[in-house]
Amino acid sequence: MAEMKGGLLGKPSGKVGNMVYRIKNKKVLAYQLNETYNKSFSDKALENESLFTKVSAFANFLNKSPLLKQMWILSKRPGVYSNLKIYKYNHKNIKLWGISSEARILPSNFTYKNKNVSLDKNKLTLEFHQPEINKLYKNQTHDFEPPYTFISVIYAIDPVNPESEQKKAAIYLDEKVEDFKISALGTSRFTFDTPENSFPFLNDFKTILVFPAIVSHETVSGWHKWAECGGIYIKGSLPKKSLFKPEPPPVKPNKTFIIEY
Repeated sequence: MAEMKGGLLGKPSGKVGNMVYRIKNKKVLAYQLNETYNKSFSDKALENESLFTKVSAFANFLNKSPLLKQMWILSKRPGVYSNLKIYKYNHKNIKLWGISSEARILPSNFTYKNKNVSLDKNKLTLEFHQPEINKLYKNQTHDFEPPYTFISVIYAIDPVNPESEQKKAAIYLDEKVEDFKISALGTSRFTFDTPENSFPFLNDFKTILVFPAIVSHETVSGWHKWAECGGIYIKGSLPKKSLFKPEPPPVKPNKTFIIEY
């Protein structure tokens, strides 16, 4: 491991050839990659590798959205980068239940009060009540005012045909509206402006989730707020049993033999 100083072009970060550069405590650390590495094929190792791949794919997909990335950075959750914040926040729930209604596309802030989610191959419609405060961050106020950006992540897993090459489908939508008013007492409704046949894969999967969210843009301070609630099942349901199987406790001996000289 080596430490590097920043030059005229700034501090390096990421992989370059067989070197990896990482910024830690305002220092640049350089690591040389091994040409080969030992790979374990035990059931436990393969299970951990599958979990890492699943959580990483979910986090990296969400991190492609500049708006979601901004909200995760604002939340000050553990992690250096936004995709790492998403990974750490979702790791435990995905370990227990896979990609399910327990996963989160945004950290806690306001609670999205779902009434109904309607999805067909042409359109996605959200019906909801006034969001409620769950957790406020520094400089955030209690109001949830327009303009709003409506967000939805559609996640389809478990293909109907087990031999299908397409194992999942993930779609991200966001749409900013200036003049939308959320009803204080009744039900509000929003339909995304999407082309015909935007979601043709609905019959190809056994499990389909929609993760709805709303961002309230604070035009004066710039400190946005957001409402989320996890996933809503369009098809399928939360697994009845946890996917995680803890290792059995070590066998305790039923004998004790102590000798001292």
